[in-house]
Amino acid sequence: MSKLFFLTENQETIAQVRQFIEDWYNSEEVIYTKTSGSTGTPKVIALKKSFMEASALASGKYFHFRENERIRLALSPATIGGKMLLLRGLLHNMNIEITDAGKHPLQRIEHPIDFISLVPYQLEYMLENDPKALNSVQVILLGGAPVSPKLQDQISSLPCSVYASYGMTETMSHVALKNLKTQTTFQAIEGVHFSVNESQQLIIHAPMLGHPALLTTDIVDLISEREFNWKGRADFVINSAGIKIHPELIENALSSLISDRFFIIGEPDDTFGERVVLVIESDKKEQVFPFEKVLSRYEIPKRIYYLPKFIETASGKTDRLMTKKIIDAAADH
Repeated sequence: MSKLFFLTENQETIAQVRQFIEDWYNSEEVIYTKTSGSTGTPKVIALKKSFMEASALASGKYFHFRENERIRLALSPATIGGKMLLLRGLLHNMNIEITDAGKHPLQRIEHPIDFISLVPYQLEYMLENDPKALNSVQVILLGGAPVSPKLQDQISSLPCSVYASYGMTETMSHVALKNLKTQTTFQAIEGVHFSVNESQQLIIHAPMLGHPALLTTDIVDLISEREFNWKGRADFVINSAGIKIHPELIENALSSLISDRFFIIGEPDDTFGERVVLVIESDKKEQVFPFEKVLSRYEIPKRIYYLPKFIETASGKTDRLMTKKIIDAAADH
């Protein structure tokens, strides 16, 4: 039997955990959850429990989960990432610690932690402010946002294993993983393979998760049917004078120049159709960056916007679309 250890007094978090467990063991065949909303309006979808179980068991097999090991929930139980971590613990009879889904979920450590799921922002914060806390963790699973080159470099010095995950709400959890210390590409988990369409959009083939052929909005370089390099999202691609530009690749290049949170997005341009713009979470305006050192002339931002605070989704991701709407509204006045 799994054991729950509540390290938080947040009543909403506690209620969400208990509600998920109640929902899991009731007679319904599905669990309802919301998509992240990072690329559009969040929507409620129904996930079959049998597919969720298959995903959780596949994760357990990959990471060699053992009964009575200790995992920590550091994500919101309202998100699919939080729900799936709870389910992995329940199905593998593990000790589940529940803490606040804040920027430092390892402030209180009483026992070594075998497994924890984090978003990159949480790991970045702890590396900069309390790196010793990470010495008590065996395996970190990162998801929800790309790993920047700066974070990738910092990970190499950690004593624990760190994995980047690729997945979405519709697949319940990750369908591919990348060991950030030993691998440069995403590798399919057991029972999954990949293909691409003519636009190089990834197609996930995961019958055990209810997806014989799921077309994604992710652009990849397909190495083989079980391996790929992620390039960016098709719905974020900027078409400037007929040249397709991937914001995520620019963001990777700029991570060495910009210390604040930022993102790249396209906006309409009368001459080129779209132009590249940079949005920075900062009160410091009119900063100067040597873009030409890391970007081609097509990739260099034509304008910089500064906002004191980005809009975030429920799972802690930057909501690019809503944040951009704030910029657009300000420009109209």
